[in-house]
Amino acid sequence: MTVKELKEEAKSLGLVGYSKLKKEELIELIETAKAKVIEISKEEFETSITADNENIKVLGYENEDDWHELRAKRIGGSDVGAILGVNPYKSIVDVYVDKTEGSDFKGNNATYWGHMLEGTILKEFSNKHKELIVYEVPYSVVNDFLIANLDGALKDKETGDYGVLEIKTTSIWNKKEWEEDTIPQSYYAQVQHYLMLTGYKFAYIAVLIGGQQYKEFKVERSEEDIELIRNKASEFYNQNILKLIPPMPDGSDAYMNHLKKKAMEIKNNEVRELPEFEEIAIRIKELAGQKKLIEDEDKLLREKILHKMIEEKTLKAVAGKYKFNISERKTPDIEKMTKENFEVMEKYNELANKYRKVSKYLLVK
Repeated sequence: MTVKELKEEAKSLGLVGYSKLKKEELIELIETAKAKVIEISKEEFETSITADNENIKVLGYENEDDWHELRAKRIGGSDVGAILGVNPYKSIVDVYVDKTEGSDFKGNNATYWGHMLEGTILKEFSNKHKELIVYEVPYSVVNDFLIANLDGALKDKETGDYGVLEIKTTSIWNKKEWEEDTIPQSYYAQVQHYLMLTGYKFAYIAVLIGGQQYKEFKVERSEEDIELIRNKASEFYNQNILKLIPPMPDGSDAYMNHLKKKAMEIKNNEVRELPEFEEIAIRIKELAGQKKLIEDEDKLLREKILHKMIEEKTLKAVAGKYKFNISERKTPDIEKMTKENFEVMEKYNELANKYRKVSKYLLVK
């Protein structure tokens, strides 16, 4: 077909944004638009699930509120990475708070566009895999404390085996996480969680990076990893969620923020004896001394490099594989601002004191 004929077909399909596309791009656009994605029936979905667990149920949901209610007290795929300690953005204590106190998070720009692009990525995947039937899945797989929400289900046309399709969209700034044919550990744990609840044999993760780079990864079922997820999720649910006992500290910012919030509720100012923490206090003091030594050495080494670059009258330099740049950092000149805008700064300080946020921290003397 000619470019003109391809554009006419694109128009007949109700597509937009094709006027400046090259022939190869037009063909790709049209094939993706024609790709078939079927909504799986509840009967077939229930039949496809082979997980060895009699408590497994398939439940439908009418809207997003129903979905939130289903997962409110259950551990989902996006929670597993945090429970295992492999999610850099979410801590186990975040999951604990979500399940015991509830969450008011209803989405943001990233989740909005993720949902908007999900159907497009689903069709792109279907177009690239003629050997698979690609299904949309408007159901949740649940047991007493676990839940799986699949973006898609797959069926191998030759073997009849079923698989999971997980769709991701991410910022260009996260590109490195997907380089060299690797996937973030948290997403690997997520699909293994889904394989555990469904009994499916394989999974694919399809990701759109920065809105322009499509990648996909096949993940095989791992019984060893599934057993680890099952045990950790069960332990967390039974020992922490049901008993309302927070998990032990893990060194994350999220956990420290959780503790600071809880500390704000304490009014008792009496001194309590904690003899078992004396060694920890000693170690904190040791680390403070080491931190000061490291910071001083770092400062001295940077001064040596900067001194040499000033001698050479250059803003850029290299030393082997390392690059040095003298960069600018713009910060407010408070002294000048106060001098030239005294009334404004006075009002600012008044408002700052009025709306001052109070937080607590641990001081070790």
